[in-house]
Amino acid sequence: MTERLEIDPAKIPAPNFASGAHTFMRNALITDANTPEITTDEHAAQRLKVQWEIHIEGPKAQYEVHLREAETLREQRRQEAADAERLAAVEQQEKEKELAKEADKKRMPIYSFQKGVGVESIPLQVHPYAKKMMTARKYVPLWYFLPDAATEAKERSKDSLVGSHTVRASPNAIPDSRLSWPQVMRAKSAFLNTLRLGAWPDDHISMFAAFYINMDMHSELQEQDGDRVMAHYHAEMRLAWYDAMERKEPFDLSVISNRVLAESRREIVKQRQEKSLKDIQAATALMEARVDAKLQKLSQITSTPPFRSPRQSSGKAHNRTTQTSNAPFGTQTKPRSHAVTDVLDATGTMSGTAHGLRSGTGNVVLPATGTSKVFSRSPVERTPGSNSVLTGNVQTAAPARPTQKSTGARDARAAVTELAAALKVNENQVNTPLQAEVWFHKLNLNAKYPTLVESI
Repeated sequence: MTERLEIDPAKIPAPNFASGAHTFMRNALITDANTPEITTDEHAAQRLKVQWEIHIEGPKAQYEVHLREAETLREQRRQEAADAERLAAVEQQEKEKELAKEADKKRMPIYSFQKGVGVESIPLQVHPYAKKMMTARKYVPLWYFLPDAATEAKERSKDSLVGSHTVRASPNAIPDSRLSWPQVMRAKSAFLNTLRLGAWPDDHISMFAAFYINMDMHSELQEQDGDRVMAHYHAEMRLAWYDAMERKEPFDLSVISNRVLAESRREIVKQRQEKSLKDIQAATALMEARVDAKLQKLSQITSTPPFRSPRQSSGKAHNRTTQTSNAPFGTQTKPRSHAVTDVLDATGTMSGTAHGLRSGTGNVVLPATGTSKVFSRSPVERTPGSNSVLTGNVQTAAPARPTQKSTGARDARAAVTELAAALKVNENQVNTPLQAEVWFHKLNLNAKYPTLVESI
């Protein structure tokens, strides 16, 4: 194949052979013995021009050939493109025909009807997914034959009228293991009637019917949780039969397996025990939460100090000093708890009984220290600038309240115990130290010392 020319030779202008650039060639022609007819520059220039024109004819012919080849190639490509387009159109038409055939296969065929013959009632609506699985002789949960599934089937039938229906499993389906025995008995009839969709032989349909009859007549239903045991047995055996059918090893489902029934019974007992344990744990957790809430509330109550004026606080501090100084040397006084102190301070009563006050000789005994001390029955005096009460030569006052109290669970329980003891003591002691008649009545001094009032 010759080299393709990029420029048309016909468009190339002829050189000026009469110019000085071609002087050498003209002189050569004039002096050449083979060209005696060329004697002048004009003859030589003319000869050169004729030779150039003869030479240029070859490239011109070659260029024309290239043009024809290019045109032929373009025409061939156009033809190939047209053929490909025509072939694609033919293939598209064939594809559309195939799709039309497939769509026609999916369309419901038209059946003839008998004019004047209607229907008395609407037949049972079977869930589309159950119908599909039963037709394929596949396992389908028994829930699809309950009224809930029938209601859903009606709704899907309405959807199918507008073309949005697709056969898919229901998201509301319940596995057989979670069905109750009444639900199993309610769905079995619809299940047995739908077996005909799979064209099961009569002996298989009879086997399924005997399966439900034998379970319904079994004595296990008379036992405790027998209905739950039988429902569990039904779920296990029906699924096992379909699995065995796929393995090509079916068995007689109507024969009750005592071993599987015993396993179902143990499973139900286990479930009941687990439920009882969860109930106990839930009740315990609830009780602990309530106890913790009450302890927290009591802890907040006991940790809140009652309001006292600065004068009362200074008086109580003075009373604490006096009470501590009256203890014998080497004797440790047991301090009251914060809860007892707050309760006695809040009620405004004396805590003499809590420290061992008793009647008999008119003297007050402090058994906490192991010694007794006689107090004179001098008139009740109030110390100026304090909130303490002078009964004889001893001031009686509650100990100081701590600046900070713990709110932990253990300290809260201890505070509650001491609070109960303080309230018990408060029931037995005198309501106020300022009423002498109340003291005489509480300590029974009138009966023992009739002249005591006159002497005071």
